[in-house]
Amino acid sequence: MAKNKQAPKMVKMPEKEFDMYYKSWLLMNPEEVHHDDGDLTDVSVMAKLLSLIQHAHDKLYELTGPVLDKIKKRQYSNEELADLGFLFREMESLLDETRKDAKARKELTGKLLAFLIIAAQTEDISNPDKVRGRLATARPDVRVRAKLPKKGTPEYERALDYFYIPRRAVDEGIMKIDWNKASDFLTTLVEEGKKVPDEFKETYPEYKCVFTKISKQEKENGETDG
Repeated sequence: MAKNKQAPKMVKMPEKEFDMYYKSWLLMNPEEVHHDDGDLTDVSVMAKLLSLIQHAHDKLYELTGPVLDKIKKRQYSNEELADLGFLFREMESLLDETRKDAKARKELTGKLLAFLIIAAQTEDISNPDKVRGRLATARPDVRVRAKLPKKGTPEYERALDYFYIPRRAVDEGIMKIDWNKASDFLTTLVEEGKKVPDEFKETYPEYKCVFTKISKQEKENGETDG
C-alpha cells in the first residue's frame, strides 16, 4: 500500500531575522509607509515580503551553485541524484505557482487602477493620466482587443484558415497556437483602423498599468508628475 505523500516541513523564519531583511530593504527604499498610529500599512507589509523573496532568490543561487558543479562532475550517487532531482522539481513547482500568483495580483491591481485613472479623466480631462506613489509610478495602458472565437466553433475553424494553420496539425497537437500573439496582431489591426475578419469583429477593452520604479535621483530631486 502506497504511503501518503507528505508535504515538506515549513521552517518559520525568526522574527528578528525577518526584520533584519526588511530593514536592509528599507536602506535601499527609505520611503517606508506607516499609518498615523505607527502601524505598518499593507504597502509596507508587501515591501517586507519582497525583501524576503529577494533574500530567498539570492540564497537559491548561493546554495545551488556548488550543487550544480558537483552534479556536472558526477560527484553524487544515483540515490542522491534522485533526491536532488525531486527537490529541484518541488522548487520549480513552488516558484512557478508563486510567480503565477504574483502576476495575477499585479494584473488585478493594474486593471483596477487603470480603470480608475481613465474614469477620472473621462469626468475631467485635467485629471492626471498617471499615478505616482512613494515607490513607483503607474500609467494606464488600455487596448481594444479582438475577442477570439471559441474552440470547436465554425468561427474557430475559419480563424485557423485565416492564419493558414492546418487544422489537423492543431487537432493532433503537432502545432500549438499562441493566441496571445494572435490577439495582439488583431488588436493592432483594430487600432490602425484596418479591416478585421468577421470572426474577430467582437472586441472588448483591456485595462492594465505599466509600473515604473521611482529612481533614487527622482526621490532626491523631489520630482512630481506634471
